[in-house]
Amino acid sequence: MSRKLLLFDIDGTLLNAHGIGARLFREVLSRECGRPIASSGIVFSGRTDPQIMYDILDRAGYPRSEAIQITARALKAYTQRARQVVRPSAITTLPGVASMLQTLHVHYDVRLGLLTGNVEETAFGKVHAVGLGQYFDFGAFGSDSEDRQKLPAVALGRAQAKDGVRYTPADCVIIGDSPLDIACARSADMLSVAVATGVHSRQDLQAHLPDLLLSDFADPQPFIDGVLLTQRPIP
Repeated sequence: MSRKLLLFDIDGTLLNAHGIGARLFREVLSRECGRPIASSGIVFSGRTDPQIMYDILDRAGYPRSEAIQITARALKAYTQRARQVVRPSAITTLPGVASMLQTLHVHYDVRLGLLTGNVEETAFGKVHAVGLGQYFDFGAFGSDSEDRQKLPAVALGRAQAKDGVRYTPADCVIIGDSPLDIACARSADMLSVAVATGVHSRQDLQAHLPDLLLSDFADPQPFIDGVLLTQRPIP
Protein backbone atom coordinates (compact mmCIF):
# COMPACT_ATOMS: atom_id res chain seq x y z
CA MET A 1 0.00 0.00 0.00
CA SER A 2 1.43 3.40 -1.04
CA ARG A 3 1.66 6.21 1.46
CA LYS A 4 -1.48 8.33 1.55
CA LEU A 5 -1.55 12.10 1.58
CA LEU A 6 -4.61 13.18 3.60
CA LEU A 7 -5.67 16.79 3.07
CA PHE A 8 -8.16 18.12 5.61
CA ASP A 9 -10.52 21.04 5.42
CA ILE A 10 -10.77 22.95 8.73
CA ASP A 11 -14.11 24.63 9.48
CA GLY A 12 -16.93 22.11 9.78
CA THR A 13 -14.49 19.21 9.31
CA LEU A 14 -11.92 19.44 12.11
CA LEU A 15 -13.49 22.13 14.25
CA ASN A 16 -16.34 24.56 14.77
CA ALA A 17 -15.26 28.20 15.03
CA HIS A 18 -18.80 29.30 15.90
CA GLY A 19 -19.06 31.99 13.24
CA ILE A 20 -15.85 33.86 14.06
CA GLY A 21 -14.96 34.22 10.38
CA ALA A 22 -18.30 35.74 9.36
CA ARG A 23 -18.24 38.20 12.26
CA LEU A 24 -14.70 39.33 11.50
CA PHE A 25 -15.43 39.61 7.77
CA ARG A 26 -18.32 41.97 8.50
CA GLU A 27 -16.20 43.93 10.95
CA VAL A 28 -13.16 44.48 8.74
CA LEU A 29 -15.13 45.07 5.55
CA SER A 30 -17.37 47.59 7.29
CA ARG A 31 -14.28 49.40 8.53
CA GLU A 32 -12.61 49.39 5.11
CA CYS A 33 -15.78 50.55 3.35
CA GLY A 34 -16.75 53.15 5.94
CA ARG A 35 -20.28 51.78 6.22
CA PRO A 36 -22.03 48.65 7.51
CA ILE A 37 -21.44 45.63 5.27
CA ALA A 38 -23.69 42.59 5.69
CA SER A 39 -22.87 38.96 4.90
CA SER A 40 -26.39 37.52 5.00
CA GLY A 41 -27.11 35.16 2.14
CA ILE A 42 -23.43 34.60 1.35
CA VAL A 43 -22.21 31.00 1.26
CA PHE A 44 -19.08 30.51 3.37
CA SER A 45 -18.80 26.72 3.45
CA GLY A 46 -16.21 25.24 1.12
CA ARG A 47 -15.09 28.58 -0.32
CA THR A 48 -11.90 30.63 -0.04
CA ASP A 49 -11.65 33.76 2.08
CA PRO A 50 -10.95 36.06 -0.90
CA GLN A 51 -13.84 34.59 -2.86
CA ILE A 52 -16.20 35.13 0.06
CA MET A 53 -15.12 38.75 0.46
CA TYR A 54 -15.58 39.39 -3.27
CA ASP A 55 -19.14 38.07 -3.09
CA ILE A 56 -19.96 40.14 0.00
CA LEU A 57 -18.67 43.27 -1.72
CA ASP A 58 -20.43 42.41 -4.97
CA ARG A 59 -23.72 42.19 -3.09
CA ALA A 60 -22.90 45.52 -1.45
CA GLY A 61 -22.57 47.10 -4.89
CA TYR A 62 -18.81 47.30 -5.38
CA PRO A 63 -17.36 46.52 -8.85
CA ARG A 64 -14.84 43.68 -8.93
CA SER A 65 -11.86 45.96 -9.57
CA GLU A 66 -12.62 47.90 -6.39
CA ALA A 67 -13.53 44.75 -4.46
CA ILE A 68 -10.09 43.27 -5.21
CA GLN A 69 -8.38 46.31 -3.70
CA ILE A 70 -10.66 46.36 -0.65
CA THR A 71 -10.21 42.63 -0.11
CA ALA A 72 -6.41 42.89 -0.14
CA ARG A 73 -6.56 45.42 2.69
CA ALA A 74 -9.38 43.65 4.54
CA LEU A 75 -7.60 40.29 4.58
CA LYS A 76 -4.61 41.87 6.32
CA ALA A 77 -6.92 43.40 8.92
CA TYR A 78 -8.74 40.09 9.25
CA THR A 79 -5.59 38.10 10.04
CA GLN A 80 -4.59 40.71 12.63
CA ARG A 81 -7.99 40.55 14.33
CA ALA A 82 -8.04 36.75 14.12
CA ARG A 83 -4.84 36.63 16.19
CA GLN A 84 -6.76 38.37 18.95
CA VAL A 85 -9.98 36.34 18.93
CA VAL A 86 -8.98 32.81 17.82
CA ARG A 87 -8.60 31.22 21.25
CA PRO A 88 -9.31 27.73 22.65
CA SER A 89 -12.37 29.09 24.45
CA ALA A 90 -13.86 30.30 21.15
CA ILE A 91 -13.40 27.11 19.08
CA THR A 92 -14.63 23.54 19.50
CA THR A 93 -12.88 20.47 18.13
CA LEU A 94 -15.47 18.25 16.46
CA PRO A 95 -16.25 14.80 17.94
CA GLY A 96 -13.57 12.17 17.44
CA VAL A 97 -11.19 14.42 15.48
CA ALA A 98 -8.37 14.56 18.05
CA SER A 99 -8.48 10.80 18.60
CA MET A 100 -8.59 10.08 14.88
CA LEU A 101 -5.60 12.30 14.10
CA GLN A 102 -3.61 10.79 16.94
CA THR A 103 -4.41 7.28 15.70
CA LEU A 104 -3.37 8.16 12.16
CA HIS A 105 -0.19 9.85 13.38
CA VAL A 106 0.92 7.00 15.62
CA HIS A 107 -0.21 3.86 13.83
CA TYR A 108 -0.24 4.55 10.09
CA ASP A 109 2.22 5.68 7.45
CA VAL A 110 0.32 8.72 6.23
CA ARG A 111 1.07 12.37 5.56
CA LEU A 112 -1.39 14.84 7.05
CA GLY A 113 -1.93 18.26 5.54
CA LEU A 114 -4.50 21.04 5.31
CA LEU A 115 -6.52 22.10 2.30
CA THR A 116 -8.74 25.00 3.27
CA GLY A 117 -10.20 28.27 2.07
CA ASN A 118 -8.80 29.99 5.15
CA VAL A 119 -5.78 32.20 4.64
CA GLU A 120 -2.64 30.47 5.89
CA GLU A 121 -2.00 32.33 9.14
CA THR A 122 -5.59 31.99 10.33
CA ALA A 123 -5.73 28.32 9.31
CA PHE A 124 -2.74 27.45 11.46
CA GLY A 125 -4.02 29.72 14.23
CA LYS A 126 -7.24 27.73 14.43
CA VAL A 127 -5.67 24.26 14.51
CA HIS A 128 -3.05 25.33 17.06
CA ALA A 129 -5.73 26.90 19.26
CA VAL A 130 -7.43 23.53 19.72
CA GLY A 131 -4.24 21.46 20.07
CA LEU A 132 -4.21 19.97 16.58
CA GLY A 133 -1.25 21.93 15.27
CA GLN A 134 1.20 19.12 15.99
CA TYR A 135 -0.34 17.09 13.16
CA PHE A 136 -0.07 19.73 10.42
CA ASP A 137 3.04 21.47 9.13
CA PHE A 138 1.93 22.31 5.59
CA GLY A 139 -1.10 22.81 3.42
CA ALA A 140 -2.76 24.85 0.70
CA PHE A 141 -4.80 27.91 1.63
CA GLY A 142 -7.08 30.66 0.45
CA SER A 143 -4.06 32.95 0.50
CA ASP A 144 -2.51 30.77 -2.25
CA SER A 145 -5.44 31.18 -4.64
CA GLU A 146 -9.00 32.40 -4.55
CA ASP A 147 -9.87 29.38 -6.71
CA ARG A 148 -10.20 26.36 -4.43
CA GLN A 149 -9.74 23.96 -7.33
CA LYS A 150 -6.16 25.20 -7.73
CA LEU A 151 -5.27 24.27 -4.15
CA PRO A 152 -4.79 20.48 -4.57
CA ALA A 153 -1.84 21.06 -6.92
CA VAL A 154 -0.34 23.52 -4.41
CA ALA A 155 -0.69 21.00 -1.58
CA LEU A 156 0.75 18.18 -3.68
CA GLY A 157 3.77 20.25 -4.63
CA ARG A 158 4.46 21.30 -1.06
CA ALA A 159 4.16 17.74 0.26
CA GLN A 160 6.60 16.48 -2.36
CA ALA A 161 9.07 19.29 -1.63
CA LYS A 162 8.95 18.63 2.12
CA ASP A 163 9.13 14.85 1.99
CA GLY A 164 11.13 14.15 -1.13
CA VAL A 165 8.35 11.73 -2.04
CA ARG A 166 6.50 11.68 -5.34
CA TYR A 167 2.82 11.63 -4.51
CA THR A 168 0.31 11.06 -7.29
CA PRO A 169 -3.35 12.17 -7.24
CA ALA A 170 -4.28 8.52 -6.61
CA ASP A 171 -2.37 8.72 -3.30
CA CYS A 172 -4.28 11.82 -2.18
CA VAL A 173 -7.53 12.20 -0.28
CA ILE A 174 -9.40 15.45 0.31
CA ILE A 175 -11.55 15.43 3.43
CA GLY A 176 -14.24 18.07 3.89
CA ASP A 177 -17.79 18.84 4.89
CA SER A 178 -19.19 20.53 1.78
CA PRO A 179 -20.12 19.72 -1.82
CA LEU A 180 -17.35 22.10 -2.89
CA ASP A 181 -14.78 19.91 -1.13
CA ILE A 182 -16.06 16.95 -3.14
CA ALA A 183 -15.88 18.96 -6.36
CA CYS A 184 -12.36 20.10 -5.49
CA ALA A 185 -11.20 16.50 -5.05
CA ARG A 186 -12.87 15.41 -8.27
CA SER A 187 -11.28 18.27 -10.24
CA ALA A 188 -7.84 17.01 -9.15
CA ASP A 189 -8.58 13.29 -9.66
CA MET A 190 -8.17 12.79 -5.91
CA LEU A 191 -10.37 10.75 -3.63
CA SER A 192 -13.04 12.56 -1.64
CA VAL A 193 -14.28 11.98 1.89
CA ALA A 194 -17.34 13.95 2.95
CA VAL A 195 -18.30 14.25 6.61
CA ALA A 196 -21.67 15.64 7.71
CA THR A 197 -20.36 17.71 10.62
CA GLY A 198 -20.76 21.11 8.97
CA VAL A 199 -23.81 22.91 7.59
CA HIS A 200 -24.58 20.23 4.99
CA SER A 201 -26.59 17.15 5.84
CA ARG A 202 -25.55 13.62 4.99
CA GLN A 203 -28.31 13.56 2.36
CA ASP A 204 -27.04 16.78 0.78
CA LEU A 205 -23.50 15.41 0.58
CA GLN A 206 -24.61 12.03 -0.77
CA ALA A 207 -26.18 13.76 -3.77
CA HIS A 208 -22.68 14.84 -4.82
CA LEU A 209 -21.33 11.27 -4.77
CA PRO A 210 -18.24 11.42 -2.56
CA ASP A 211 -16.01 8.35 -2.55
CA LEU A 212 -16.65 7.93 1.16
CA LEU A 213 -19.44 9.52 3.21
CA LEU A 214 -19.38 9.66 7.02
CA SER A 215 -21.68 11.15 9.61
CA ASP A 216 -18.74 12.15 11.81
CA PHE A 217 -15.35 10.97 13.08
CA ALA A 218 -16.58 9.77 16.48
CA ASP A 219 -15.45 6.29 15.44
CA PRO A 220 -12.30 6.64 13.33
CA GLN A 221 -12.36 3.07 12.05
CA PRO A 222 -14.73 3.59 9.09
CA PHE A 223 -12.46 6.37 7.86
CA ILE A 224 -9.31 4.29 8.34
CA ASP A 225 -10.83 1.22 6.71
CA GLY A 226 -12.33 3.16 3.82
CA VAL A 227 -9.32 5.30 2.99
CA LEU A 228 -6.22 3.44 4.13
CA LEU A 229 -6.93 -0.27 3.99
CA THR A 230 -8.54 -0.56 0.58
CA GLN A 231 -7.51 0.44 -2.94
CA ARG A 232 -10.42 2.85 -3.15
CA PRO A 233 -12.76 4.23 -0.49
CA ILE A 234 -16.00 2.40 0.18
CA PRO A 235 -19.11 4.33 -1.06
